[in-house]
Amino acid sequence: MFFLALAALADTTSRRRWWRVMLAGFAVGMGISEGSDIGAIYSLYAALFVAFQAFFANGALTLQPKRMIAGVGRVAVVGLCAALLAAQPVSELIATNIKGVVGTQQDSQTKEARWDFATQWSLPKMETLGLLVPGLFGYRMDTPGGGGYWGLVGRSPEWDRYVANGQEGAAPSGFARYSGGGSYAGVLVVLLAIWAAVQGFRSKNSVFNSHQRRWIWFWLGIGAISLALAFGRFASFYRLIYALPYFSTIRNPVKFLSLVSVSVVVLFAYGMDGLWRTYTAAQQIKTRPKLNWWRQLSNFDRKWLSGCFIALGTSLLAWLLYGSNQDALKQYLSSVQIADSLSAEIASFSVRQVGWFVLFFASGIILMTLIISRAFTNAGGRAAGVLFGLLLVADLGRANQPWIIFFNYGQMYAGNPIIDKLREKPFEHRVAFLP
Repeated sequence: MFFLALAALADTTSRRRWWRVMLAGFAVGMGISEGSDIGAIYSLYAALFVAFQAFFANGALTLQPKRMIAGVGRVAVVGLCAALLAAQPVSELIATNIKGVVGTQQDSQTKEARWDFATQWSLPKMETLGLLVPGLFGYRMDTPGGGGYWGLVGRSPEWDRYVANGQEGAAPSGFARYSGGGSYAGVLVVLLAIWAAVQGFRSKNSVFNSHQRRWIWFWLGIGAISLALAFGRFASFYRLIYALPYFSTIRNPVKFLSLVSVSVVVLFAYGMDGLWRTYTAAQQIKTRPKLNWWRQLSNFDRKWLSGCFIALGTSLLAWLLYGSNQDALKQYLSSVQIADSLSAEIASFSVRQVGWFVLFFASGIILMTLIISRAFTNAGGRAAGVLFGLLLVADLGRANQPWIIFFNYGQMYAGNPIIDKLREKPFEHRVAFLP
């Protein structure tokens, strides 16, 4: 719904643009209806999108009153249509989860008392590496083969204080960790997103025009702000919005990773578009690369590829060092309440995940080098697209495999006396409110 809203808001010149603004409002409202607090957060980002659009309409900062008024009007129409569609679910949500509920008052004392509860699911800064290395800290709590989650997401804050005090006394009763999320973005996705971001800061010879560069800045800002807020209690940024009205009723700052994912996907799309137009478009490719293709590259391309290979070498060295320190990792796992019988398996699994990252990172760099060197002729542009797609699917498919859990449906849905009784007249056996 959020992407639909952005698509409807993108065109500001069409004669039907106000109908599209209304459609965007209804999409935002549907997101709120289905997503509750996360839908409300998305609605704020949609408003930021419209505001940025009004200020940077033509790629440069514009402070024309007419354009500012139009921007305010677009935000108002989006808000009105969203409120119209989401009025009933929002009113029910307030009535059941906020109004009259203990701990949702908006005074400073109540907010402070609720802080631990509201920020329990925060993202430790170290676990940002999970965006690049899938399963570095595990997957589900019950993933077999050493893939059990061993990070700190979902840890009760009383554990933080217990560890800070040297683990003296009885262990807290709250969760030591509780996750089933996962924030992997994809090696190739992040690689092209970074390429687009670097191109966005080039004032000369960029593959993007000034208008596109401003939007790249916008999505970079969205990603950076969302990541900072996702840290929750592990950084000070979340305190800024926690003090705002009713933000204290929203739990789990880690949900802001959803907006990080959105920004990375949009930047990846910019990167793919810019890479394709520049290096594989028919008008750009005249001949096959020569043996001295490196000298024919632009200064930026040489610096970019050199930086990529340096990063690859650094990643390879980090993998080797990480693998050689598995004993230290096992000791750490024991300190965070991981059973000794599982620590060796978990440590080995985590090290293998870094190895997979290095493999796909190297594959992405090699493929990008081939494209930048114009190894694909006019007829080979399609082959480059196929290779990109295969690498992307292989990376994301392998990384997401542990989330798929198979059950024996025959055993799960086996009959028993209760099920057999309910099956006799299924139209009568439903839960409903009595008159």
